[in-house]
Amino acid sequence: MIQPVSTIGLNGVYNVSTTGTLSDVKNNDVNFSEILSKAIKEIDNLQKISYNDDILLAAGKISLPQVMIDAEKANVALQMALSIRDKIVSAYQEIMRMQI
Repeated sequence: MIQPVSTIGLNGVYNVSTTGTLSDVKNNDVNFSEILSKAIKEIDNLQKISYNDDILLAAGKISLPQVMIDAEKANVALQMALSIRDKIVSAYQEIMRMQI
């Protein structure tokens, strides 16, 4: 049975942090794994924001344009990450094909 939105509540909403983004990485001493970790966390954070917006929209607490903007941000970030991953895999495969 479908429950009305008012009885469901907002129990599924994530606690989303907007601090600690990838733009905070400015020090030259940061290694690749730290940069990669921060980028993945930022993408995850954008996905959570998009999910929260869906719940808030259903509850009538946020406007549709904001939901669409946040969803598109999450989509673009994920597509960029997948593109970078594909480039890294391609470079690795090219290196593995090299003759010694």
